[in-house]
Amino acid sequence: MPRNKNESQPSSEDNSEGKEKYELGDVRFLFEKNNPTAFAEKIVAKGLEVMEDSDKTGERITKIDIPKGEYIFGFGFRQIDPTEKRWFHGGLDDTEKRESASFKFDINSPEFKKIHREFASTIGTTDNLDSIISKLNIVIQQRVKSSMATESAHSLSEIIQAKKAACASKTILAGSMLREQFPDFRIEAIDGYYGVVKDKVCLPFEHGWLRVSDGISCVLYDPMYDNKFYYQFDTKPKSENPFSRYTVSAYPFARLHNSIGLTAAGNGIALVESYEDSGKRMIVQDEYTVKSQLGGHIAGQVRTDGGILELVNGNLSNEIQEKKGKNGPRMLYPLVDLEKLNF
Repeated sequence: MPRNKNESQPSSEDNSEGKEKYELGDVRFLFEKNNPTAFAEKIVAKGLEVMEDSDKTGERITKIDIPKGEYIFGFGFRQIDPTEKRWFHGGLDDTEKRESASFKFDINSPEFKKIHREFASTIGTTDNLDSIISKLNIVIQQRVKSSMATESAHSLSEIIQAKKAACASKTILAGSMLREQFPDFRIEAIDGYYGVVKDKVCLPFEHGWLRVSDGISCVLYDPMYDNKFYYQFDTKPKSENPFSRYTVSAYPFARLHNSIGLTAAGNGIALVESYEDSGKRMIVQDEYTVKSQLGGHIAGQVRTDGGILELVNGNLSNEIQEKKGKNGPRMLYPLVDLEKLNF
């Protein structure tokens, strides 16, 4: 059981094994922080050539030669990590700021320390994930009201000071409070749409919510609309899951397309018209939307003409503003599966 900072016992090791596609549990990332060189070895073992594997400015850059053919790719969701200096905060309404200013996880600010203490005092030594999220939700809803008003927060303290926020800010605040209290939890930001998308995104209603796992169960939690779904990995999910009415974005596959030029995508991934009528967007197919959330990753089969795939610490990096260099915000998606099929 991952540790609660209110408890004195040490954290237990993660002994979970790798999962098959959309088995409903935590998937194992191919990149291991305590053994970074093993990542390239795993890629080579899959029959692919690693063109570069080096440590640059504290981050490991791995470049993989992807020949023309068909593949299965799997990517995890964004991991909420206060050490990430270039976190993309989609809640910023000002496009220029959104594409140039990274979000600050100021967990040592007086505002954040106060709200975290309030949360910590309510849970005691509780180790039930469902109860933990319910108590977190009480604090979040009391301190930061849900509002569709303009968001301009660049930090956790600014969100708390505003006392109201939309999905992106409430999600990052809730996730940061959990990360501070339960450092061994897997806490992931899911990007998508509040509603079911079929052939076209009718309105710009991008949405964000959380997936939280303690290794034996997970909770899908939407602090904006106060939705929660608890699931134990060794049981069958209940049918009355409000998140079956959400749509999960397949952003890493869109980035994959920009990197190696996908000529087809399917078996898990769908293309839909964007609301601006200016192109396509990639989403998880409706029949897989719950499985992807409970399974903690997005998987799909693609065809490509080939190219060089660059990964950062085992993550596909979606640079939000590449034209201004590689110092702006980014979205990191950990690689969990890469299998070559037909050539």
